[in-house]
Amino acid sequence: MQERRVWYVTLLGRPSAGKSSFVNTAIGDKVSIVSSIPQTTRRLIRGIFTDDSYQIIFQDVPGLHSSAHTWNQSINWVTKQALTDTDVILRVIDGSREKWEEEGIIDKLVSEAKVPVITIVTKSDILGTKDRKKFPADALFVSNVTGEGITEVIKAVGEKLPIGPMLYPESDITDQDVHTRVNEIIREKVFQKTYEEVPHDTYVEVEMLEDKWKLVKILAYIYCTTESQKKILIGNHGSKIKEIGSLARQDLQDLFEKKVYLELHVKVNRDWQGNQSITRKVLGKM
Repeated sequence: MQERRVWYVTLLGRPSAGKSSFVNTAIGDKVSIVSSIPQTTRRLIRGIFTDDSYQIIFQDVPGLHSSAHTWNQSINWVTKQALTDTDVILRVIDGSREKWEEEGIIDKLVSEAKVPVITIVTKSDILGTKDRKKFPADALFVSNVTGEGITEVIKAVGEKLPIGPMLYPESDITDQDVHTRVNEIIREKVFQKTYEEVPHDTYVEVEMLEDKWKLVKILAYIYCTTESQKKILIGNHGSKIKEIGSLARQDLQDLFEKKVYLELHVKVNRDWQGNQSITRKVLGKM
């Protein structure tokens, strides 16, 4: 394989700072799920950018927050572990929001970093000249809407990576297995179509996936913690679960490039966040 500048780059920022959207925009494909609800990303998702000069493995990790809740600290663990194997930190600041207490946690990690740190400010398309002056002078401004700054960030990051053989084939855009990608797509639709308190208490398991010649058949379960959440997820006469399934099916057909038959069911698992074997699987801590 041709040698290029190659290694891991970890995105570090608050929940909903635009990390996942940046990775998707930089790669030109959807590898990370996105919603407006904080903490959509739970596990380490790698997006692979490859061109003639670089192979950058972007590590999209959960946004750091200050909650002392055991589950939230487990999510923070995923992010901190990713920082132990990275050549560059991409410090992501949401240009549309004021600083919050999570920024202190991130500032401390950045100050202790032994690798280069590049700061990017997202949502630049809504920032005026005066707004931009509030951020560090060396910050790069990016927009996942207009594409501003994406090329500049890739070059800035890539030039700080070591030269070596590529870690993945040129055609790869992620290292996620197919079951993980299906889980994440369904979970994204749960985030997008249900009330704010519901998505964080859910996880998805694929029970069956059969990839045939012209059709992919999938049976999956959405787990939640209460009967009231189950009712919300199912909806009146099954309207909500049908809506979630319809939206997920569209993305899954793009993923498999063929027709998809998706069957979804909802189950209650009240204590799943306290079950280590389940939480390790959900967070990708295998």
